[in-house]
Amino acid sequence: GRFPLKDRDVALCTSNGTRVIDKAKNCVHLFIASLLNARSCARVALMTAQASSCGITVVCAGQYGKFVLDDAYCAGYLLQELETNAGSMGIELKYSDASKAARALLSAYPDARTAFMESASGKVMIKTKSYEDFEVCLKTDCSEVVPYLQMENDLIWFGKWEETNIKGGKSMTKKQIIVAGILDTKGDEIKFLAQRVKAAGADAIILELSVGHEVGWADISVSNVVSKVGKKKEDIFALDRKGASDLIAEGAIKLVGEMVSEGKLDGIVAYGGSMGASIATRIMQTLPIGFPKIMLTTMASGDVAPYVGTSDICMLYPIAEAGLNKVTRGILNNAAGAVVGMVSAPVMEGIEEKPLIGCMMFGVTTPCVLHASSVMEKAGYDLIINHAVGSGGRSMEELIRDGYITGMLDITTHEIADEMLGGVLSAGPDRMTAAGELGIPQVIAPGGLDLINFGPKNTVPERLLKETDQPGRALYEHNPTVTCVGVSMDEVYRIGEHMAEKLNAAQGPSVLCIPMQGWGACDLAEPDIELGWAGPGAGPVWIADEDNPKWSRRSVQYVKALKAKIDPRKENVEVILVDKHMNDPVFAEFMAELLLDMLKGQWTKGSRSDRPYVIPF
Repeated sequence: GRFPLKDRDVALCTSNGTRVIDKAKNCVHLFIASLLNARSCARVALMTAQASSCGITVVCAGQYGKFVLDDAYCAGYLLQELETNAGSMGIELKYSDASKAARALLSAYPDARTAFMESASGKVMIKTKSYEDFEVCLKTDCSEVVPYLQMENDLIWFGKWEETNIKGGKSMTKKQIIVAGILDTKGDEIKFLAQRVKAAGADAIILELSVGHEVGWADISVSNVVSKVGKKKEDIFALDRKGASDLIAEGAIKLVGEMVSEGKLDGIVAYGGSMGASIATRIMQTLPIGFPKIMLTTMASGDVAPYVGTSDICMLYPIAEAGLNKVTRGILNNAAGAVVGMVSAPVMEGIEEKPLIGCMMFGVTTPCVLHASSVMEKAGYDLIINHAVGSGGRSMEELIRDGYITGMLDITTHEIADEMLGGVLSAGPDRMTAAGELGIPQVIAPGGLDLINFGPKNTVPERLLKETDQPGRALYEHNPTVTCVGVSMDEVYRIGEHMAEKLNAAQGPSVLCIPMQGWGACDLAEPDIELGWAGPGAGPVWIADEDNPKWSRRSVQYVKALKAKIDPRKENVEVILVDKHMNDPVFAEFMAELLLDMLKGQWTKGSRSDRPYVIPF
């Protein structure tokens, strides 16, 4: 019958061949030969041995570790093809005694059919009347496919081996690493970095990003780079540095992206000042998460947000911008070792990949996030918990769009307040957008929306400092580098309208849970260490509702905005009022259970309205 293969890995094993491949896998190059491809395999083996200055060993699979006639005959036939190709290539072969015996065995039989019929395997096939298999086994030199073992992940890759695979003596088992930079100003440093990459055991491919003139010695010249955008080097060098750098980055993004998609690249390391870092990190930002990428730049000691973006780029500070000396050589050598180490990391085996739940966390919502996460983990899910500091929210939106996220537990949405009200931890206008557009199940809360975030106290806008005597507008110094200001009633209403619009646009199941007793550790009516505030007194930005003092006035105002804007006709969208605090374990469990219902396909609007702490919207 048929067996579904979609989204499955298939491992093809044989009784004897798999064993011998495993025993020989530490060879520099390992090809798999038979009568079917003996001529092509002999040619490839000779070319590879010549380029790598090494010998050739023919290993027979045998049967359960013992000699078998058919394998020895095949080895003799392969040696014959090696002789033929060696003669045309001007190579002199020297045989071991075992090779001489296999070669003599070939001469002892008039053809492969006779040898095979006399072998134990042949007799089994005759007995079982496997005549079609018999004929396939006897075919010689009918295939140019030369399977080879790719050592880095113990997989056999099948394909027609091309001469370009071994030009320049490059080993198919070595990792390929791009070493990039502006060569017309930092050529010596890039050359040295490439040499150290090779010394660490990988192959280095020098990628030129020069904006002044082409150096002529790069593995991938700037001419090659800009040809990807239909330009010539003369076009680039006639532009100002910004215009030139933009086109070089655009071309390099295409070129490197193609290399990665074709499996020809394993990592990238770059060295440069602000211009080199600007070009190189734009390339790196387009590469997949987990793909090794290191940027050495003096800009790493300052604000690296423009260079890192939402990618997993490793930024290293090289002390100096240029020059080779006892300081910089050591740093460049370390970087080479680091990138080779990254690309050589062992394959993770035996680790179950579970569906991934996205979650956002900030200090004031940590108890809620950790408790909800434990519920999801017990249910069989993994969680990725991003720090809601702007870059965390942007990264989460990208993870959703890239297909990593199965469901969204969006507890901490305060980046929306910073975007709308001028705080420093904005994730941009697209926060809380991707899950809705793609129909990813999402359970949302207003975690941390009671605060606007700034740096040290002296960075808080003067207009806000003048309002700190107003109810709820209090100033809270979290530490010397983080200062928070309470969100006003007018502002929270605007935030509610904005989030209602986001929910109205959602395509999948979406629930907004509002904890009526406060939105974080700074928003409590009284001290409660379990909920995150030790006191003294109420949380610094707490303001009680006049009609229901145990409720936050922000929650009440927020609900008013939602009622005015939310579309009640949408069956996939629900707003739930919960008579709990954000960090109450009951609220955390309620959010997690809602998401689990969605993921199981069991959620419907109002399906959990029977809980005693749920209040009608």
